Amino acid sequence: MEDDEYDIMGLKLMIFIALVRDGNLENALELLQKYIVAISRTESSNPDLYFESARLFSRLSGRNHPILNLTIELIERARKRKTFECSYAIELAYQ
Repeated sequence: MEDDEYDIMGLKLMIFIALVRDGNLENALELLQKYIVAISRTESSNPDLYFESARLFSRLSGRNHPILNLTIELIERARKRKTFECSYAIELAYQ
């Protein structure tokens, strides 16, 4: 993770640990912002990654509004890339 600031799996794991084990919402928020930048740079044409990430982190966020705002941003990015995917709209409504 130290060598590659755009390591998607490393960031995803760190966010998961911050949310589940540590309960550190501030750290999770900061890491999620870095994660969004990383997937925008490395996987910008992968709407399913945006969607699955948003779904995972929204469920683990404990309804924390700043984190939910970022997960909603992820879903909106997925919807821009795959406009006719109804599961994205359903997830957006769920959040």
